[in-house]
Amino acid sequence: MRCSDLAVTTWLASTVPADLEILPFDVGLPSLPNFAINLHLPRHGAGAAAQEFARHIRDGLARRAQAA
Repeated sequence: MRCSDLAVTTWLASTVPADLEILPFDVGLPSLPNFAINLHLPRHGAGAAAQEFARHIRDGLARRAQAA
């Protein structure tokens, strides 16, 4: 991604702001390694809202993985 030619960073494609440009694969940058996103809740004391939010995020990521 490029913003005023100041920096290059990595983002999930779905999170790139509209004012940044996604660079194509053939610009000569090295490949990135695989990565994982982990979501952890406390073993005890997570409220109902936190548990539901975690379920929502996990379900959304699972649907994306199945679609890919």
